[in-house]
Amino acid sequence: MFEEGKNLARKAATSASKDDLVAEKIFDTLSSRGYSSKKGLRGRGEGDYHYRRFDPPTEGLKPIEVKVTRLNKPGQQPTSVIGKLDSIAKTIGPQRVKIEFAVIEKEGGTLGLGKSAKKFEYTLNADDHIDNDLKLKNESSFMGVIIGYLKTIGVP
Repeated sequence: MFEEGKNLARKAATSASKDDLVAEKIFDTLSSRGYSSKKGLRGRGEGDYHYRRFDPPTEGLKPIEVKVTRLNKPGQQPTSVIGKLDSIAKTIGPQRVKIEFAVIEKEGGTLGLGKSAKKFEYTLNADDHIDNDLKLKNESSFMGVIIGYLKTIGVP
């Protein structure tokens, strides 16, 4: 029983970081394929996300914007008993990550007006691939999923 409590505490402490690892792996994979990027944006709390734009290595390929968001995250500190139970359930439940890709078809003008992009959205259960010590359970399986996403959006 004590061991289960320890594992639960470790899961609660690391749940916020699984999306970090997913974003890092996607960003590293695009960089290794020659896509350049500047430091991206990162939000914490209710709007937890990682965002980065990647410019293509050669003519003929399109820029890609990537946003990785942690789902089922606890929001504001709850005050009711039901709210606290809901927050605990979100923390110990499966850690899901939403991955959004936007392949830029046409750049926009001021404030991005006129920009058009093909959008792709995937949801990944991070617990299937990442353990509570923030290590990949099976790197080749995880990278197969990520590379599959990238091939779908047209990354060579």
